This record gives sequence, C-alpha cells and structure tokens, in this order.
Amino acid sequence: MTSTPLAADLARVTEQLGREPRGVVAIAYRTPDGEPAVITTSPRLPDGTPFPTLYYLTDPRLTAEASKLEVAHVMRWMTARLGEDEELAADYRAAHKHYLDTRNAMEDLGTTFSGGGMPDRVKCLHVLIAYALAEGPKRVRLGTEAVALAAWHDESLRGTAIPEDWPTVEQLGIDPTPFDFIHAEA
Repeated sequence: MTSTPLAADLARVTEQLGREPRGVVAIAYRTPDGEPAVITTSPRLPDGTPFPTLYYLTDPRLTAEASKLEVAHVMRWMTARLGEDEELAADYRAAHKHYLDTRNAMEDLGTTFSGGGMPDRVKCLHVLIAYALAEGPKRVRLGTEAVALAAWHDESLRGTAIPEDWPTVEQLGIDPTPFDFIHAEA
C-alpha cells in the first residue's frame, strides 16, 4: 500500500541508503516489520534531471539479497527464459507497459526506457524486486520469482522483509538448486 512519506520515513530511507534520497513521492512498500523498503520516485528529480526509475529498493536486507541473486546468475536464467517462453515474455512486456504508463501518468519523460532491462532482458533484480513488492505478486512474474527466490535463499526475510504469504519457489515451480550461491556469499 502506497503512503505519503513522513519525515521519519525519509530519515530512515536516508539511513538505509547512506545518503539523502532524491525525488521521493511515496513509500510504495513497507515491510511486515514496518520498515520503508521501496520508494516511488518522481520521473524528474528536483534539479530537473530525468530519473526513469519509478520504484527504488531501499531496505538493506532486500538490496543485499537482490545482489546475491544477481551474482548467483538468476538474471541470466530469467533472460534465457524470456527467449523460450512466449507467455513469460508477454507478461514482461505487459509489466514494462504498465511501468511506463504509471510513470508517465506522473510525468512523461518521452522515453520508452522503464527499468530492470524490460521488456527484452533482465538487467537488474533490484528494480524487479522493488516493482513486484510495490505492485504485488501478480504484476510482474519475474519480479515475483525474484522475491520468492530471495525468501527461499534467506528464510529470515519471509514475514520480516517479505510478506509471509508471498508465493514460494515451490508454488511458482522454480528449482533454485542450480544457482551458484557459493560465490554470492563471498
């Protein structure tokens, strides 16, 4: 549920990021334990710089896990599936369109760049996790899968940083065992 950021939220996001956030218009997702975790940013920063990233992941637990998933080659696996599964590719294109439509409703930057590599490849799991958490598990399948993989890899996230009822890897039909988490932990 999106909420207007309070001064305490912005202070907490500043702590999470280690810098002052720019262009925050909403808290797009708050963790079950109450932390702001995804912010909605303005398409244009206060200084006028275009900023096409609509949803920005801030919770350090989730950003660390997104990085671990990237190192474990989850993005490569997801991108390969986009080329093989037309239904998945169509879902990703629809998520891209929705992302653009949502951002453009705030301010149209005149670009078709959304985020995370959409609509053709998976380039950033931080963006996909933020998007899925902000919009819920039915909006972007690959983001939903990334959140489920994060909860599988670090079980302590479920019910604290990730909703307890988020779909599991088992429910989504994902076998996470081939991913290289050994190097992700280094």
